[in-house]
Amino acid sequence: MAGGQVTDALIDFTGGIDESTSLNPPSSSPDFKAEVKRILSQAIERKSTVGCGIYPTTDTSVEEYFTNMGLVTGHAYCVTQMKDLITPDGSITLVRCLNPWNNAIEWAGNWSDNSTLWDKVADEEKRKLKFYSLHDGEFWMSYDDFFNHFDVIQFCHRKPESLGLIGIAPTTKDKKELTWHEEIFHGKWKKGKSAGGSGLNGEPPEKYWTNTQYLIKLNFTDDDTEEKWCTMIIALMFKEERERRLNNEEPLPIAFDVYQIKNDTNIDTHIEKGEKFYMTDLDYVGNSEEHTPNRSVCKRFTVHPGAYIIIPNTLSYNDGGKYFLRVFTEKGADQTVTKKLKINKTNLTELEIKRPHIQTNSEPADTSDSSDEEKDDVTKDTNVVKILSFCFVF
Repeated sequence: MAGGQVTDALIDFTGGIDESTSLNPPSSSPDFKAEVKRILSQAIERKSTVGCGIYPTTDTSVEEYFTNMGLVTGHAYCVTQMKDLITPDGSITLVRCLNPWNNAIEWAGNWSDNSTLWDKVADEEKRKLKFYSLHDGEFWMSYDDFFNHFDVIQFCHRKPESLGLIGIAPTTKDKKELTWHEEIFHGKWKKGKSAGGSGLNGEPPEKYWTNTQYLIKLNFTDDDTEEKWCTMIIALMFKEERERRLNNEEPLPIAFDVYQIKNDTNIDTHIEKGEKFYMTDLDYVGNSEEHTPNRSVCKRFTVHPGAYIIIPNTLSYNDGGKYFLRVFTEKGADQTVTKKLKINKTNLTELEIKRPHIQTNSEPADTSDSSDEEKDDVTKDTNVVKILSFCFVF
């Protein structure tokens, strides 16, 4: 592979899901910076593969450009570690990166291999950090410099089996293997039955509710947050994207919507009968952004524990095809195998159909689609209050 998106290769090689976000955007806040730091720490602990880069120069004739700080634009770096270091001047968070060229082209600022700041660090601390002043492409830098000098960070969150950890029991809390828990759903948008479209741009809004629904429960919170939040990363892949491309067919715009089930709703009755939920039962949480013709769309949600509905969808009614829905969480979701929520209610009222968060203009801002035929239905949870602007591109 001579070039391209790092995450494309990582996903195909590992079977994981990818996530990326811009660093230091003009609208970024201290809270955003702190949240990215938490996510980076979380990803490293769970053995996600992490990359970063600087956007190429506007000069299209130059693919890679060397900055005066020793970094290369339009070039992929690996993030291999992040640690807090106690120095005589106080505590500082350091990030270790690797230039895959494995040569002397490295970061030249504070905490680089030749930085005098290392003179204040005890040899024992250096050994713990595995700090070596070598021309090997690996270097340390402060998290502040990392955030300010790199433009994008990319994650490939890997399944336990891709790490060879299936069947390995944790020993102690401190030494246990931290990985992502993955839930998988296969589905199909079936024309005339479950390919309900988005209800946008003149599409029949009542058909939207014929899409298959996935009930999710999250009954835990993340370990590294004092607030009662839990992380959920949702990825939707259209299985037939490459086939359509080879047949010169138009790409299929896909997306998913997430709703929270209201507390006063009798969830057990819906599960027992396989009946779907409607707008009077739900509060809108978020979506995967506007419909995109990419092979996959993905988004991270930081939510409170609770019960949620995920609705995969295409932009237009009766656009059919098979899809693959995955959810990564820090801990195992409280999974309940049920009938698929595919029983449609007849004679829907306007309140049950109408989604107040949807704008029916020419721009596809939020939509949902359905999927019907597939094997089991499982409960998963999604409660979204904080949604970071993380995008996923395949």
